[in-house]
Amino acid sequence: MSRNTWRALVIGASVLLTVAPLGAQTIPGLPQGMTPEQALTLLQQSPQLQAELRQQVLNSGMTEAQVRQRLSEAGYPPDLLDSYLFDPTAFASTIDLRMLKAISLLAANGSQTDTSRTGAAAPAPPEAAPASDTTQAAGLRLFGLDVFRQSRSEFSAAVSGPVDGSYILGPGDVLVLILTGSVQTANVLQVTREGFVVIDKVGQLFVNNLTLDQFRDLLYHRLSRVYSGISRSPDAKTKFEITVARVRTEVVRVIGEVQHPGSYAVAATGGVLNALYQAGGVTPSGSFRRVQVRRGADLVGTVDLYDYLLQGVVPTGIRLQGGDVVFVPVHGPEVKIAGEVVRPAIYELKPGETVEDLVRFAGGVTPYASLEAATIDRVLPPGERPAPGHNRTVLTINLPGASGGAADPAVPLVAADSVTVFSIRGGRRGAVTVSGSVWQPGTYTLTPGMRLSDAITVAGGLRPETYSGRVQILRTRPDSTKVLLGVPLDSDAVAPAANPPLQE
Repeated sequence: MSRNTWRALVIGASVLLTVAPLGAQTIPGLPQGMTPEQALTLLQQSPQLQAELRQQVLNSGMTEAQVRQRLSEAGYPPDLLDSYLFDPTAFASTIDLRMLKAISLLAANGSQTDTSRTGAAAPAPPEAAPASDTTQAAGLRLFGLDVFRQSRSEFSAAVSGPVDGSYILGPGDVLVLILTGSVQTANVLQVTREGFVVIDKVGQLFVNNLTLDQFRDLLYHRLSRVYSGISRSPDAKTKFEITVARVRTEVVRVIGEVQHPGSYAVAATGGVLNALYQAGGVTPSGSFRRVQVRRGADLVGTVDLYDYLLQGVVPTGIRLQGGDVVFVPVHGPEVKIAGEVVRPAIYELKPGETVEDLVRFAGGVTPYASLEAATIDRVLPPGERPAPGHNRTVLTINLPGASGGAADPAVPLVAADSVTVFSIRGGRRGAVTVSGSVWQPGTYTLTPGMRLSDAITVAGGLRPETYSGRVQILRTRPDSTKVLLGVPLDSDAVAPAANPPLQE
């Protein structure tokens, strides 16, 4: 088989195995009628072709971890291709249809390019900064890291549509002036590079850096000189409306700890979020709590992305202007929370934030949380280590809502703290479990004075096929050891002489 035919086999198998049922069509580039099963037969008969297929997947640049993750996301065992791809000493001499399907999926995944905007293959993104030890700990993910990893064009601010009265006009904006009543006319006004608009019969007006409301007030004065029917009264003979038909774009720079630093064109109605989406989001080393906007040497403001990530609040206090710099510094103190919380993850803290804030970031505790004994595993700051080797400590705290004791919501946190909220799953109190040959096996309330016959009665009684020799009671002692008690049964029911009381 020629190399070109082999490439057609790989590509064709990929298309067939990922978008159509097996055997539903022939593989493109091969003789009509060749099915995936026939392609598999060719591979099994030629170790050389298998080796070429293996090399093609390896040349895609995916690491072993990425291959495992891709297979897991597609529903395959993560280690399905380990021996085939990454262990030459245990190289598989044959592959099956399932392995071929998984390899084809990887080949298709490796060949995808971003053509959504230009139609051309996008350059490979730079390597993300390595995650810190805290980010990798316990398998927890850094909160918010994946939010901005989306297609850049999908989250660009709209360049058409209504804007509010505080929108600042500038060169590149396109406005529409409509007069109704005794005068019927419409004017399309382009803000020139010098910041002017020209209106028929009115002349040239300077609008640069005026808000839309300020420009509307200016129009009242200038239009009233030309059209006598214009006034602010509700019954004015001539009325006008000014709207922004198309907003300009501003070029801003996004630098610091972002995936793709550079200059980006952002709609004037956009803000920090749009710039970050364009730049691919924050890296694991970046701060989500202190994104800075600089205009020259001045700090215009700071944006806390947690307001957006946790509450959906879009920061509107800072409007980007041409030449602004969006700077993402290195993250501040990070802590992790695991156990019975809604969203276990790693979170960044601001000074003064406490355990209560961390639990709120994590979405609160689950119904299975034990609130009386959460722990903080803490690495002691250098100045607080009493002696060599005393580098860590564990604190036990009560969470808000704990019964039988006051909560400790004001417990401060320090960098690298690890909070664990323990679970109450598994253990039941005041209950007995009945299983085996009864009509309704299950767990039932242990009522005061309950005996073996009572438990059998609650469980619906014995089934006709029950062995009438004996019943077994598995009892857990106070020291957690277990003992098995055998109790004889009558042919119909539990004998009164062998009807012991039950314990929890």
